[in-house]
Amino acid sequence: MKKTTKIIVLLSLLTFNLSDCFAQYYKYALNINYGLSGVTDPSIQNFSHIGGGFSYEFDETYALQLDFGSDQYRLFNTALNKEGGVDMFRVSLQGVINLSTISDSQRVYDPINVLTHAGFGYSSVKSTVLEGNDKTVNFLGGITPRFRISNNLYFTLDATAIFVFSQHYNFDGNLSYENVVNSFTSITYNLTAGITYRFGEY
Repeated sequence: MKKTTKIIVLLSLLTFNLSDCFAQYYKYALNINYGLSGVTDPSIQNFSHIGGGFSYEFDETYALQLDFGSDQYRLFNTALNKEGGVDMFRVSLQGVINLSTISDSQRVYDPINVLTHAGFGYSSVKSTVLEGNDKTVNFLGGITPRFRISNNLYFTLDATAIFVFSQHYNFDGNLSYENVVNSFTSITYNLTAGITYRFGEY
């Protein structure tokens, strides 16, 4: 009986210590954002971006983020003599670094932190004038100033560039043709504002 009691006490202490460790160092966060969708060539800008993500924070500086973004681009289609376009949806896995805490971890308590992020993902490009989805790969990266509202709540600004590889739909909704269908790499970007909620604080 005494041995069983000791085992229970040891397991309880271990569980408590592990819980305290996870509560101190492992954090989760949710974010949503809205803002500008843009293309560098051809030049298109409109407020159609909706995005969000889930982050797993290893410590004050490093995190892993699974996120998504939805964007719409419209352009006059000369072949159809009307407006056409594409709708893009992406899912990406990114690494996140808090630049403010690299030299001093205590700066996580500052009212403003600056984060950078980069990673790879999948993009679906749907034409508004043709059937079917163009399945592509994306690479993206950006920078995010984060402003503390309260202990768990933050206001964020973000600038992200997205490189979409092997895209076959032009931004007017037509296929890219040069005798045969050609793929190309498009460069799009998002300028957004958002809210981040962190489950727990350091």
